[in-house]
Amino acid sequence: MERVVNSILLLVSGTSLLLRLVCLAAESLFWGLVLCLWAALSSLFLWSLVKTIFFS
Repeated sequence: MERVVNSILLLVSGTSLLLRLVCLAAESLFWGLVLCLWAALSSLFLWSLVKTIFFS
């Protein structure tokens, strides 16, 4: 009986750890995507600014 309880507890703690890792990865992925988007938009903006200044 005790072994069953221990294995269930181990399974639950392992699952919660896995979920926490997945949440962390998703969060960092989200912020990575946000940063990539921001970098792309700012470089586009800078490029259009340079184009209007030098090629007008």
